Amino acid sequence: MTMYAEGFEYSLDPSRGSSQATFEIGTLVFFKKDKRFCLKDQNGSLIDTISLGFLTDEWNTLDGTGKVPKPDIIGEAGEIEERGDKVVYTAINGSRNNILILGSYQSLLHEIGTKDAEGKDYEKNLTLDGEDIKSLLKKTVLRRNKKRIYEVVEDAEGNLTLYLEGLGESKGSLSIKVKGTENAGNVKLELNGKFLIIQKDTGDKEVIATLEMDNTKDAEKVKILDKYKNRIELNKKGAVVEAETIHITGKDATKEITMKKILTDLVDAIIKMTQPTTNGSTIAPPVNMADFMKVKQDAEKLLKEN
Repeated sequence: MTMYAEGFEYSLDPSRGSSQATFEIGTLVFFKKDKRFCLKDQNGSLIDTISLGFLTDEWNTLDGTGKVPKPDIIGEAGEIEERGDKVVYTAINGSRNNILILGSYQSLLHEIGTKDAEGKDYEKNLTLDGEDIKSLLKKTVLRRNKKRIYEVVEDAEGNLTLYLEGLGESKGSLSIKVKGTENAGNVKLELNGKFLIIQKDTGDKEVIATLEMDNTKDAEKVKILDKYKNRIELNKKGAVVEAETIHITGKDATKEITMKKILTDLVDAIIKMTQPTTNGSTIAPPVNMADFMKVKQDAEKLLKEN
């Protein structure tokens, strides 16, 4: 059967013959010494990059993803520094000069990889349990090399977990840059549950600081706490500030004004204050001088000048 469209002719005639595709399993390889990237086919032969193509889930060259299955990394002395993926490939029209790599190959019971220095086995999430429906429904993305571990896990119960860890001298930083037009470039994070940020030391043992926003009914609060037990909390009863010293300041055109200075100046003025009477002016200091001095001492102890 021949079909026509304006300017084109194409045939669905099965008598024209067909080709039979075969699928093979190989490994992508990168040689650090020669800076060479190629496919090692199932017979051990090397096929250079110019002959390789990859399937993609995008339909044009303006969008897409810049990634390939992880290769075996071969060191300067020919040793395997890092293991890569097994890949499934086929030769288009039987030509070894036109290899299409379909993707990574993985068995259902994925082999667990080597544990890291802390004994964690991050590849366990890639192992599927054929008898557990949650394991089959779970989606996991894992990227691991000597510099970082990156993992995204979507479990079967509506939870999404993102994990990033720098290894060795790697920084392990996460950056988001949003650039909009004038009066734009905004970021909005919206949630209806608890928001909690926990900052820990490098060893992941000591808590340095926490920021918590809790919308639990009748216990709503915003709370900031640091390693020195300084605390700021906003709740339905008001605001709480706990610290060994507190610095409250403002600035005018000529000098710095602090809460400590205002209180101590006020106490000094009260101590020196005199009032006119029928018998003349009252004589400073006041009878309850000790009370005023205690107010001044407490202000100097709690509030900082700078």
